[in-house]
Amino acid sequence: MPARKPEEKMPRKVREWVKVLKGRNVDMKSMAAKVLGTMKHESAVPHLAKALKDKNFGVRRDAARALGEIGHEAAIPHLVEALQDQTSFVRWDALKALGKINPKSSIPHFLQTLQHEDEGMRMYAAEALGQAKAIEAIIPLTRRLKDKDSNVRLHAAEALGNIGRAIQGKPAETKEAKALQFVGQYFQEGDSAEVIRQAYLAALKNKITEKNARLYVKQLRAMEGNLK
Repeated sequence: MPARKPEEKMPRKVREWVKVLKGRNVDMKSMAAKVLGTMKHESAVPHLAKALKDKNFGVRRDAARALGEIGHEAAIPHLVEALQDQTSFVRWDALKALGKINPKSSIPHFLQTLQHEDEGMRMYAAEALGQAKAIEAIIPLTRRLKDKDSNVRLHAAEALGNIGRAIQGKPAETKEAKALQFVGQYFQEGDSAEVIRQAYLAALKNKITEKNARLYVKQLRAMEGNLK
């Protein structure tokens, strides 16, 4: 009995929407990408990967989002390629999709993107590195605390907060990692970016000690509305 083609292994509804995705109507192609994303069936991945090269940026963007929703690692190399898309919206959604699929395996790409000229790319890269709790990102994220874009600075601080809570009890080799580990034990879910930033920088500059670190973070939290 001859082997079935990949399309024949698809559920019927997936196969129908893949046909729409391959059509000519831009609005319908975008809709097909969105629907395939909600179906989360891996057989749609190669077809959505091809849609990342569609002439219409809206279709490319919806394809990137759908691949993130499906979450299959076969999409990773295609999404990495889409990080070079000419349209910023597509680049952003490709980056966010990588973060959904497997943030740890994509850490090298996030670190590289942290230097991107597009502030949106830097912002989403910082967010993804925080989600991945990437210890190797501490120094690059520290540099982003002085980024010219306020949203990048905010996301870098929040990412450092996520990492700081996650590295307790783990080896810390750099002064930045040691400072973040030292003060991160007192961070709480929901701490603002400014509380995290000021506490971390104080630890990095040796302005606080083990005796007063907890109180220092608590005071920053209480003064949150007046921090600058």
